[in-house]
Formats: sequence, C-alpha cells, structure tokens
Amino acid sequence: MNLDSNLRTARLFRKDDGRTTVLAEVPLLIRTGVPLPLRLWVRGGRIETFMDGRPVIDVTDTRYAHGRIGLKVFGGRTAYQGTFVRAP
Repeated sequence: MNLDSNLRTARLFRKDDGRTTVLAEVPLLIRTGVPLPLRLWVRGGRIETFMDGRPVIDVTDTRYAHGRIGLKVFGGRTAYQGTFVRAP
C-alpha cells in the first residue's frame, strides 16, 4: 500500500516486468509524524488493507497465485516495526 500525504491518497500497486498497475486508489487524509499501524490481508485474489484498524482498500486481483511483498519509502522517512508475514 502506498500512502501519499501530499496527494492525500492511498494506492495499491502491482508490478509486472517493470510496469506498474494501480489496483486501487482512494482519497485519504494522512497525518505525518505519527505512527500508522498498517495491516494487509491477502487471501486468494482478495487484498484488503487497513490503517489504524479501519478498512482502506478492498480489491480483487487474480493475476498471480503467489508472489513477493515489498516495503518502500520514497521522498520521505519511515520506520518499520513489528513487520511480519504469516501464512494461513
């Protein structure tokens, strides 16, 4: 999930051979300088994202049956804490 405080949006992307596909984009007011607990649930083709316990994005994408998870920071600073992946 991409959080952009300047554009006030949350987005979910998929990468395909160097190309980026936006799966979902929603308006979202994002406060900077405060902790933002994020959670992503991926089951089958369904991807749900939550910020501070509230649903943000709920989308279905069945392009890939398995893949990788990436964390990225662009144009800012962040700290990851308690980051893990758990298989069902």
